[in-house]
Amino acid sequence: MKGNKFFKVLKDAAQTLKGEESKKKYITAFCAFLIFSLLLELFVFNFRAVESLFFGRIENTVYTVENASEISDGKYRANSETVEIRINDINAVLKNVYVGLERDSAAYTKVGLWAKDEANFNGISAPEREIVDGLKQTKYIKTNFGGKTEDLRISLSELTAGEEFILNDVKLNVHVPVCFSVLRLLFVLGVIMLLYVIRPKSFIYKYKFDLNVKWQKIAVMLFAVVQIVFILGLCNISTIFHNPPYLHHAQYQELADAFLDGHTYLSEEPPQQLMDIENPFDPSLRNFYFAWDHAYHDGKYYVYFGAVPVIVFYLPYRLITGLDFPNYLTVFINCALMCIAVLMLLYEIIKKWFKNTPFGIYMLTSIIMCDTCGIIYMAKRPDFYSIPIAMAIMLAIFGLTFWLKAEIIDETGKKHIKGGWLAGGSICMALTSGCRPQILLATFFGVILFWNAVFKERTLFSKKSVKNTIAICLPYVIIGAAVMLYNYVRFDSPFDFGANYNLTSNDMTHRGIHMDRNLTGLFYYLFQLPQITNIFPYVQMINVTSLYQGLTLSEQMMGGLLWLSPITLLGIRGLWKRNWYEKESDKRPYIIMAAAVVLGVFIILTDSQVSGILSRYYSDFSWLFLLAAAIAVFSEYASIKRNNCSENTFIKILVTCFIISIIFYGFNIFNDVGPSVIESNPEFYYKAKYLIGFLV
Repeated sequence: MKGNKFFKVLKDAAQTLKGEESKKKYITAFCAFLIFSLLLELFVFNFRAVESLFFGRIENTVYTVENASEISDGKYRANSETVEIRINDINAVLKNVYVGLERDSAAYTKVGLWAKDEANFNGISAPEREIVDGLKQTKYIKTNFGGKTEDLRISLSELTAGEEFILNDVKLNVHVPVCFSVLRLLFVLGVIMLLYVIRPKSFIYKYKFDLNVKWQKIAVMLFAVVQIVFILGLCNISTIFHNPPYLHHAQYQELADAFLDGHTYLSEEPPQQLMDIENPFDPSLRNFYFAWDHAYHDGKYYVYFGAVPVIVFYLPYRLITGLDFPNYLTVFINCALMCIAVLMLLYEIIKKWFKNTPFGIYMLTSIIMCDTCGIIYMAKRPDFYSIPIAMAIMLAIFGLTFWLKAEIIDETGKKHIKGGWLAGGSICMALTSGCRPQILLATFFGVILFWNAVFKERTLFSKKSVKNTIAICLPYVIIGAAVMLYNYVRFDSPFDFGANYNLTSNDMTHRGIHMDRNLTGLFYYLFQLPQITNIFPYVQMINVTSLYQGLTLSEQMMGGLLWLSPITLLGIRGLWKRNWYEKESDKRPYIIMAAAVVLGVFIILTDSQVSGILSRYYSDFSWLFLLAAAIAVFSEYASIKRNNCSENTFIKILVTCFIISIIFYGFNIFNDVGPSVIESNPEFYYKAKYLIGFLV
């Protein structure tokens, strides 16, 4: 009877899952996925424990420790940086090795195996592994040598001479204990449930996006909270950025002090050697201490990075508390605000032009844009360099959002422009010039949005619209004048931001504009295939190579944006799909989409010429390509529904783009050019590695 009841429950559950969308269906799916996740945790993620049940234990292992002195039973002192453990005359098939190593002075220890087996008379070396303190599963190393193993050498490297360590035991062919991870169980359950919720037949595509609907508003707010908590977590992965040991990362704090002292140059005096050099910007001539990445002009140090973050964060904090505002908190605040700005921007675009967009499409597009527009990279590396970029993009997105909100249509169908939102948008856009000047190009979106208001409707730049004209122009006049005055005081020119005076790895004063750089920049920023391997984190950084006959400033890259976030391909495809728009409809979405792509390409070329090919510059342009992609997604869906076509294939493509983006950017959390997560937080890195790479 019990067996019949069990099968009846299974049958009812299967029928529920096949049926119409309902609360019961999702509860049933959750229970099924919970059981599936539990089975995965026990039998798949703990496969090493299961298979080791059938290993024939090799008893009474005798080993000797070389290059170390035994202090007491199991306690040793290293005599050099490498200690070797030797086991001879094994004469058995070796399935795994247990190394009971404990160290207090390091988070992990590199371990290398060398074995003499039946297939290799002269021995074979295996790739190095790590033993991580606090992760017992790392002490069990699976081996796959040829036939019987005769001798085994275990090298422990990267120790310090004189360091004490504990070697509890070395065992062969032992049972690996079960490592049950609640965190991994919940993560897998969450991923499976998410994939189920975003599948094409899900209820989230059957409801129009409308924040007046309570459950939709709660869902959006919940996502915002989760995203902000995620950003905060990323900002705390590498605590080296909380108190960076690099002197040049304190430039904003130094500039706040300079403003309080009544001048724009920094208090630190350049050394006389720098002043005596004919060309102080030639790095080969500077073999003494100088302020790295500072602007040097007329015998003074300056900060060439935009001053707006100082005025908004560092200066008020210093005045109130007398303390320095931390860089990582500045990055966190700006990235969190950027996430909110993205949600608001896409909401305004839908409300204005694409009212029939489903809630599911809004959420998928929002998540992709939030997590691939540069937020993840800047949050996991919350250093000085991320601040002006994060703040400029946040301001630009808010600026565009406020401009969209400025134009309203009343109940009679008459169009009005709200001066307050106009001014808010202009303030945000103009402030980008004091953060990262190239982002000021986003001002062009205002030209598109208000073209008709100026030349057809005469609700801007006319006698009857003086207030609105002042609202949109005055912020640019005031902020622009302030920025130009600041530049003039420092560098004797209102248009010189000082980047060319940077004391860096190359002479920026002679960098010039060379068109041959453009193809290299476009290729690596947009088209380079990501490098995928079978070793954690599975996506590897790529070296920039070029035949350019000159200096190429570059660092390792993640891959081209079109691959990392393939939804951007939909934005580019949208340029050739003007038929998505009805003839009598507003053409501004298409023009904004096209302008976003053009501006994105222009910024890539600008960065390639002025600065080089660096990972943090993805943020400069990726939000523009993603904006174009979002408009293209909303437009294509509207066209599909207008023509009574099935949206199933379209949603599948969107979900695929979502999955690819999350995978690439998720694993790229563990990649970077120094200091990377493996360097700054090895404990976190290796915990993730062995939770995900359970077959290591």
